[in-house]
Amino acid sequence: LYLYLLRYIQHGGISQPAGVDTLLENEIYAPLPQECKDLLFALHPLERFTLAQADFLYGADTRKLLAELCRKNSFITFEHAGQAFAVHSLFRQYLAGMFAELPEDRKADIYTKCGDWFLARNEMAAAMEIYYAAGDFEQALTVLEGDMNRNLVTENAAFFTKMFKACPEDVLERHIGAAFK
Repeated sequence: LYLYLLRYIQHGGISQPAGVDTLLENEIYAPLPQECKDLLFALHPLERFTLAQADFLYGADTRKLLAELCRKNSFITFEHAGQAFAVHSLFRQYLAGMFAELPEDRKADIYTKCGDWFLARNEMAAAMEIYYAAGDFEQALTVLEGDMNRNLVTENAAFFTKMFKACPEDVLERHIGAAFK
């Protein structure tokens, strides 16, 4: 309903019903400045994010961009209790479709930078999962070899099985110790 109201305000009427993705594209995403779009892509791996994460992943101060995103639409909100921003699930799903169309190297760079964030904070499980999403098996296994404990491996057995099956053999051979953690 909110999207239809925005469309009505912008265009003065609704001649033909539009799908949610079309409304999100026309009323929310398309009018955004390129910097805001780039920031949204940089934050794609995260469902919720802090200002510090946004700054790190974007590579610059994001206060003004985040303020603009929150002010311009209700699909990005700041949760005071958790001191974090959240992207509405409908908009996040729309952005995921846009993200999927990016060149593979750009997607990998975004995931890798996010993995670097988690690694720098010793959040090893998150780092490993993000590196895996980036297709960086080398770094994912390096993290695993670093200081993962057996309980984590047990709790995430399905993830590790999937990662080891997808990992190229030459990378596994270089990180054979990861299989025994």
